[in-house]
Amino acid sequence: DCILFPAGSRILPYSFSTKSIAVVNDVVSVLLKEKKDFIDRFFLLHGLKKVSKIIATSHFIKKDLIKLKIKADKISVIYNGIDHNHFYHHSELDTTEDTVLIKPFAIKKPYIIYATRISKPEKMHIELVNAFADYKKRTGSPHRLVLAGDGWFISILQKAVSKNPYVSDIFLTGYFPHEHLPELYSCADACIFPSTTEGVGLPIIEAMATGIPVACAKAGALQEFGGNCVHYFNPRDPEDFSKAIEAILTDEKLRNKLIESGYYWTKRFSWEKTLQKTADVLLK
Repeated sequence: DCILFPAGSRILPYSFSTKSIAVVNDVVSVLLKEKKDFIDRFFLLHGLKKVSKIIATSHFIKKDLIKLKIKADKISVIYNGIDHNHFYHHSELDTTEDTVLIKPFAIKKPYIIYATRISKPEKMHIELVNAFADYKKRTGSPHRLVLAGDGWFISILQKAVSKNPYVSDIFLTGYFPHEHLPELYSCADACIFPSTTEGVGLPIIEAMATGIPVACAKAGALQEFGGNCVHYFNPRDPEDFSKAIEAILTDEKLRNKLIESGYYWTKRFSWEKTLQKTADVLLK
């Protein structure tokens, strides 16, 4: 009766003979800039304009699609969910040990965490490393910075880290199993998420659900997913970036507010809700 394309911004047929729905998780205008081949760009836009309906996973993505001349009335916004049986505060890990053991990793506490693919400059990893160094220099904090993820940009990031005066306090895990992220989050003192091109903000929801405060860029779709439950900053402003790290780690009133409000906020993001709303679109 219909076909669902869950990677609708990555691959679609040229023409459709039956009702088809494309799920778009990407900021398509960014994808178009990244594609060097004119034919690839043409097919991507052509497919999105011809498909019967589109499910955008944020209002930010929907607005981007409209700017690309895709009809607004065929776009529904449905947020992705998170697994609350997986992402919750793992209090059993809160011990007096100064090292977190998540095979094959041994991560020394205290630390702040940024978990995402290291795939492009707009993820702002290098800016984070620099802001972290400034924070360490100003405060003498014992915190470490854990960067969990992999991607083609990692070699460039490694060079930047090697030149950082606090290189011994910066840990790049490389690929990190998604099933162990709740443990990594739960043992962190905070999540810092400076990416400026996110069309979906699930990583900050996952972090909040595990009971840690989050500071993130005031950019992309992150405000949709963070609401009033995260601390926002400008990652392109080195001073604002560094002070955001300090605030999220040292302001106990702010930390407690974000932890409590974040716990309740994340309940609105569930796969059950996503499923029901998706079914509604399929059956229309």
